[in-house]
Amino acid sequence: MDISHNIRSLVRDLHLPNNVSRVPLVKIAKFMTPARRAIRFPLEVPVAFWWNDASGITQHGEGRSRDISESGVFILGKVCPPLGARVGLRIFIEELPNTARAIRVQIDGHVLRVANSGTEAGTSGFAVLSDRAVLKESNGRD
Repeated sequence: MDISHNIRSLVRDLHLPNNVSRVPLVKIAKFMTPARRAIRFPLEVPVAFWWNDASGITQHGEGRSRDISESGVFILGKVCPPLGARVGLRIFIEELPNTARAIRVQIDGHVLRVANSGTEAGTSGFAVLSDRAVLKESNGRD
């Protein structure tokens, strides 16, 4: 399934649930820099993520997405994988009006940037550049 088309369709749907941010495209454009090739869509949903540390031990974390694009996602959480780490993400999007079930986005990528979000004490964030993304309908958090 084409992830770029589906993410754009999800965000453009006028009947998004309350947990999905809706911002006019004019406001979204200000997030873009000349080097950015994809529009970031504000989307705040639960995210589970994992990576292998320097010892090869799999570490796990949970957070919330801040925004998502065709090429990646920014995650806010209490723990962050290190810069350059290979990371797996599972993003959960509750049922939408035009879907029969919740949607799960599985992303494999690497950490492009780690930053202090400044939005909440003790919360940091990291940007993931996607190497592969799969969009599936889900029966809950499977």
